[in-house]
Amino acid sequence: MNLSKATKRAILSIVAMLVLVAGILQSSGTASAAGVVEKTISCAGGSVTFSYTTQASITNLSSKPAWLSVSSKLNSATSVTYTISASANPNCGSRSFDLYFSGTGETYRITQYGLGHSYTVYEKTPATCTSYGHECFKCSRCNSRTQGNQLPMADHSYKIKRVEPTYTSTGYEKKYCTVCGKEAYNKTLAKLKVSVVFEKNNGEGFETKSMEAGKAYSYWPSVGRSGYIFKGWQTSSGKKVVQTDKVPAQSSITLYAQWEKISLKFSKCSPGNNASKDYKSGSVSLSVTCNTDWNYHFVGSASSSKKITRPDWVEQESAKNGTITFKYKQNDTGRDRTLYLCVYTGKKTDNPASDRIKIWYKLTQKARSDVHYNSVLFISEFIPEVSYNKNDVNKYVEGKYSVSSSKVDTKTFEVKNKDTFKSVWSKMPDKQDVVVINTHGEPDRFITSNANNPTKPVEILSTSDVNSLASKEIKIIILLGCNTGHADYTTNMATEFRKKFNCTVIAPDGTDVYNHQVNSNNYWYTAASTMEWNRWCINAGSSRILSEYDSEAEYYPWDWFHSYGWLVYSKDGKIKKYSQKSNISGTSITDKDLDERRLTVYEMLNRYNNNKIYDLSK
Repeated sequence: MNLSKATKRAILSIVAMLVLVAGILQSSGTASAAGVVEKTISCAGGSVTFSYTTQASITNLSSKPAWLSVSSKLNSATSVTYTISASANPNCGSRSFDLYFSGTGETYRITQYGLGHSYTVYEKTPATCTSYGHECFKCSRCNSRTQGNQLPMADHSYKIKRVEPTYTSTGYEKKYCTVCGKEAYNKTLAKLKVSVVFEKNNGEGFETKSMEAGKAYSYWPSVGRSGYIFKGWQTSSGKKVVQTDKVPAQSSITLYAQWEKISLKFSKCSPGNNASKDYKSGSVSLSVTCNTDWNYHFVGSASSSKKITRPDWVEQESAKNGTITFKYKQNDTGRDRTLYLCVYTGKKTDNPASDRIKIWYKLTQKARSDVHYNSVLFISEFIPEVSYNKNDVNKYVEGKYSVSSSKVDTKTFEVKNKDTFKSVWSKMPDKQDVVVINTHGEPDRFITSNANNPTKPVEILSTSDVNSLASKEIKIIILLGCNTGHADYTTNMATEFRKKFNCTVIAPDGTDVYNHQVNSNNYWYTAASTMEWNRWCINAGSSRILSEYDSEAEYYPWDWFHSYGWLVYSKDGKIKKYSQKSNISGTSITDKDLDERRLTVYEMLNRYNNNKIYDLSK
């Protein structure tokens, strides 16, 4: 097709216009679905261009804002180029204007960006640790305001406070917020403790305890020291301290134990604490000086502290106001006697420990040197091994009876029959302390053996003969004949001698000794072959029965006494038991005691003098 140059130029212009418009539309604006083409200009100002058909025109140019200018350039008969210019936008917000085109109904919206708000805080409430904060903004150009922002709560502002404890008050340490006062922790600091040192001064060192000031001592040690009295505690300055006192408010205090040496002694001791007295009765007064509690009891020796039974010759014992007193009896035993008394510190006990302080009192009472028992000893048979001269007889008396001539003035006579007995009786002094008759015996008579007829003994004296004897003043008659005090018989040798001479008679009772009762019409001795004889010869220390042919039966020792089984026929007409199953020292009798423990004549007399007899009367 041949076109003219003018046509070609018009076509090229249109094509160029279309390309330009397409570029402009692509780079500066977009077409909305509603037929609105968006064109934007920066806030600093500027312009946009676009080509449009000449067949349409802007219909609202008269109402455009002053900041917007529109110019056009005709490109061809059908195309025009519009240049839309905007001055700088001094406002914060964007501004726009719509250009309406007639004919096409299209709208070109020219939008110029604003500067944007320049916000600054104009109002602010700071956040705290208990509440949120808030801040408000306004634009420095347009004064527009925002609702503001909520500020998060602030952290606590913690601080630690510490008050140190003292000896009298507690302290504390706390971590707290200086803004709101909230405490992270608050702990009490205990009062300072006082170090209390107990210096014992007794070889055991010291103890240290922590205690609270201002209060009584919570600990109080128990201390001891051998030979000393604890006198309490005191400070180094000498101030006494007791447990109820208050602990002083200071870092430490030392308390020192105070001791006083125990002093235990006799003072104003009459007699002295190692005294010797004569045989007469008397009294002891022991004043004890001691700076602590003390007690006492009788002991066996000056080295023993174990309690023993008070000696029976001591009476009226007492202790009062620091003085021990007791009375003692006259010593008629024929031998010296001694007692020991132990005084010791501390509580009463039967055997004070070795750490107690002790002192001893010793009293020796001498035997009576001038005592004499005027005694007559009737012996029916001299024993074969002793000769008949006087010296040998005295030796026999002293050995068998433990009777010393310095104690008992004994005259010894042999009586073989009734005539010799009565003759000796009539010739002896009218006053006698003791008459001892050592013969064989049956309840109603004294007898002696008959060499010519062993089964028929010789009668020395019978109950019917007693009343015919010469009157004498006698204190005690001791009958050694086996059954002469037999309690099964209301009339026996003992009863008759008591009636005749109005004195005390001591005689054996076979029933009591061996617990063997016989018929009242049968004498104990009848014949050597009878069972009664064999039973009577039972050895006191065994269950063995002795026959008449046993050598031991020939000198069965009735020259000594079993203290169990003797009777006392007293002046008041009562029958009393000589011993209550006890020997001289007061302990229980055993078979061995019966066999080996012998009461001498002298001891028998002293036992009687000391009233060691027991009433059997109902």
